[in-house]
Amino acid sequence: MVQNTGIQVPDNAIACGDNVILPFVAEGAITPGNLVKKGTADNQVLVATPGDKGIIGVADLNYNALKTGTGKETDNYAAGDRVDVIVKGFVKVIADTGGITAGSKVQVGANTNGAVKDYTDTAANAADAYLTVNLEAIKDELGLVIGRAYTTATATNGAVIYLDPA
Repeated sequence: MVQNTGIQVPDNAIACGDNVILPFVAEGAITPGNLVKKGTADNQVLVATPGDKGIIGVADLNYNALKTGTGKETDNYAAGDRVDVIVKGFVKVIADTGGITAGSKVQVGANTNGAVKDYTDTAANAADAYLTVNLEAIKDELGLVIGRAYTTATATNGAVIYLDPA
Protein backbone atom coordinates (compact mmCIF):
# COMPACT_ATOMS: atom_id res chain seq x y z
CA MET A 1 0.00 0.00 0.00
CA VAL A 2 1.34 3.43 -0.95
CA GLN A 3 1.12 6.04 1.77
CA ASN A 4 0.12 9.65 1.09
CA THR A 5 3.25 11.80 1.28
CA GLY A 6 1.24 14.78 2.48
CA ILE A 7 2.45 17.04 -0.33
CA GLN A 8 -0.40 19.27 -1.42
CA VAL A 9 -0.47 21.88 -4.18
CA PRO A 10 -1.15 25.22 -2.46
CA ASP A 11 -3.93 27.50 -3.69
CA ASN A 12 -2.39 30.80 -2.59
CA ALA A 13 1.38 30.28 -2.61
CA ILE A 14 4.26 29.48 -4.97
CA ALA A 15 6.86 28.57 -2.33
CA CYS A 16 6.09 25.27 -0.61
CA GLY A 17 8.51 25.42 2.29
CA ASP A 18 11.72 27.14 3.34
CA ASN A 19 13.31 27.88 -0.02
CA VAL A 20 16.24 29.91 -1.31
CA ILE A 21 14.84 33.18 -2.70
CA LEU A 22 16.84 35.95 -4.41
CA PRO A 23 15.77 39.41 -5.66
CA PHE A 24 15.98 40.24 -9.38
CA VAL A 25 14.53 42.89 -11.71
CA ALA A 26 11.89 41.99 -14.31
CA GLU A 27 13.10 42.70 -17.84
CA GLY A 28 9.56 42.26 -19.17
CA ALA A 29 6.15 41.07 -18.01
CA ILE A 30 6.36 38.01 -15.74
CA THR A 31 3.48 36.07 -14.24
CA PRO A 32 4.00 34.71 -10.71
CA GLY A 33 4.75 31.00 -11.01
CA ASN A 34 6.57 31.32 -14.36
CA LEU A 35 9.99 29.75 -14.80
CA VAL A 36 12.55 32.51 -15.37
CA LYS A 37 15.99 32.75 -16.93
CA LYS A 38 18.76 35.36 -16.85
CA GLY A 39 17.94 38.55 -18.72
CA THR A 40 20.23 41.00 -20.51
CA ALA A 41 21.91 42.14 -17.28
CA ASP A 42 22.93 39.83 -14.45
CA ASN A 43 20.28 41.29 -12.14
CA GLN A 44 17.43 40.89 -14.67
CA VAL A 45 15.16 37.93 -15.43
CA LEU A 46 12.85 36.98 -18.31
CA VAL A 47 10.17 34.32 -18.70
CA ALA A 48 11.74 31.03 -19.82
CA THR A 49 10.74 29.78 -23.25
CA PRO A 50 10.57 26.22 -24.63
CA GLY A 51 13.99 24.60 -24.95
CA ASP A 52 15.69 27.03 -22.56
CA LYS A 53 18.53 25.90 -20.34
CA GLY A 54 20.00 27.85 -17.48
CA ILE A 55 16.70 28.33 -15.68
CA ILE A 56 17.31 30.49 -12.61
CA GLY A 57 14.09 29.67 -10.79
CA VAL A 58 10.38 30.43 -10.37
CA ALA A 59 8.89 33.92 -9.93
CA ASP A 60 7.24 34.18 -6.51
CA LEU A 61 3.96 35.96 -5.80
CA ASN A 62 3.98 39.72 -6.41
CA TYR A 63 4.03 40.91 -2.81
CA ASN A 64 5.17 44.38 -3.99
CA ALA A 65 1.75 45.02 -5.55
CA LEU A 66 0.07 43.92 -2.32
CA LYS A 67 2.32 46.03 -0.06
CA THR A 68 1.94 49.20 -2.11
CA GLY A 69 -1.82 48.79 -2.42
CA THR A 70 -1.59 48.91 -6.22
CA GLY A 71 -2.86 45.40 -6.81
CA LYS A 72 -2.85 41.84 -5.52
CA GLU A 73 -0.12 39.23 -5.15
CA THR A 74 -1.21 37.33 -8.27
CA ASP A 75 -0.73 40.38 -10.54
CA ASN A 76 1.94 40.21 -13.23
CA TYR A 77 5.28 41.92 -12.74
CA ALA A 78 6.03 44.75 -15.18
CA ALA A 79 9.44 45.59 -16.62
CA GLY A 80 11.56 47.21 -13.92
CA ASP A 81 9.68 45.65 -10.98
CA ARG A 82 11.58 43.78 -8.28
CA VAL A 83 10.92 40.04 -8.63
CA ASP A 84 11.61 37.59 -5.83
CA VAL A 85 12.79 34.40 -7.54
CA ILE A 86 12.74 31.03 -5.80
CA VAL A 87 16.03 29.49 -6.90
CA LYS A 88 15.90 26.20 -4.97
CA GLY A 89 13.33 24.21 -3.05
CA PHE A 90 9.76 22.96 -3.35
CA VAL A 91 7.64 25.20 -5.59
CA LYS A 92 4.25 25.24 -7.26
CA VAL A 93 4.44 25.34 -11.06
CA ILE A 94 1.93 25.13 -13.89
CA ALA A 95 1.87 21.99 -16.03
CA ASP A 96 2.32 22.36 -19.79
CA THR A 97 -0.29 21.01 -22.21
CA GLY A 98 0.99 17.43 -21.78
CA GLY A 99 0.83 17.58 -17.98
CA ILE A 100 3.47 16.24 -15.59
CA THR A 101 3.82 13.01 -13.63
CA ALA A 102 4.96 12.60 -10.03
CA GLY A 103 8.46 11.13 -9.91
CA SER A 104 9.47 12.41 -13.36
CA LYS A 105 12.32 14.77 -14.09
CA VAL A 106 10.90 18.01 -15.48
CA GLN A 107 11.91 20.76 -17.92
CA VAL A 108 10.46 23.89 -19.50
CA GLY A 109 7.31 23.00 -21.41
CA ALA A 110 7.24 22.83 -25.18
CA ASN A 111 3.95 24.67 -25.69
CA THR A 112 3.39 27.20 -22.94
CA ASN A 113 6.05 29.71 -21.88
CA GLY A 114 7.01 29.38 -18.25
CA ALA A 115 5.16 26.08 -17.75
CA VAL A 116 6.67 22.65 -16.99
CA LYS A 117 6.57 19.26 -18.74
CA ASP A 118 8.03 15.80 -18.13
CA TYR A 119 11.60 15.45 -19.41
CA THR A 120 11.97 12.87 -22.17
CA ASP A 121 15.38 11.52 -23.15
CA THR A 122 15.51 11.71 -26.94
CA ALA A 123 19.29 11.86 -27.39
CA ALA A 124 20.15 8.20 -27.91
CA ASN A 125 18.80 4.71 -28.32
CA ALA A 126 19.91 1.60 -26.45
CA ALA A 127 21.92 0.19 -29.38
CA ASP A 128 24.40 3.06 -29.50
CA ALA A 129 23.93 4.87 -26.21
CA TYR A 130 27.65 4.89 -25.40
CA LEU A 131 28.91 6.45 -28.62
CA THR A 132 30.69 9.73 -27.89
CA VAL A 133 28.27 11.75 -30.00
CA ASN A 134 25.29 10.33 -28.07
CA LEU A 135 26.93 10.90 -24.69
CA GLU A 136 27.45 14.54 -25.65
CA ALA A 137 23.84 14.83 -26.78
CA ILE A 138 22.61 13.30 -23.51
CA LYS A 139 24.78 15.67 -21.49
CA ASP A 140 23.38 18.58 -23.51
CA GLU A 141 19.80 17.40 -22.98
CA LEU A 142 20.29 16.99 -19.24
CA GLY A 143 20.88 20.75 -19.12
CA LEU A 144 17.14 21.02 -19.75
CA VAL A 145 16.22 19.25 -16.49
CA ILE A 146 15.21 21.73 -13.78
CA GLY A 147 13.99 19.36 -11.06
CA ARG A 148 11.66 16.50 -10.20
CA ALA A 149 7.85 16.43 -9.89
CA TYR A 150 6.34 15.40 -6.56
CA THR A 151 2.71 15.62 -7.61
CA THR A 152 0.93 14.80 -10.89
CA ALA A 153 -0.97 17.47 -12.82
CA THR A 154 -2.91 17.71 -16.06
CA ALA A 155 -2.51 20.58 -18.52
CA THR A 156 -2.62 24.12 -17.03
CA ASN A 157 -3.02 22.83 -13.46
CA GLY A 158 -0.62 23.35 -10.57
CA ALA A 159 1.90 20.78 -9.33
CA VAL A 160 4.70 20.69 -6.78
CA ILE A 161 8.27 20.12 -8.00
CA TYR A 162 11.62 20.21 -6.27
CA LEU A 163 13.43 22.95 -8.16
CA ASP A 164 17.15 22.27 -8.40
CA PRO A 165 18.55 23.88 -11.56
CA ALA A 166 22.11 22.75 -10.82
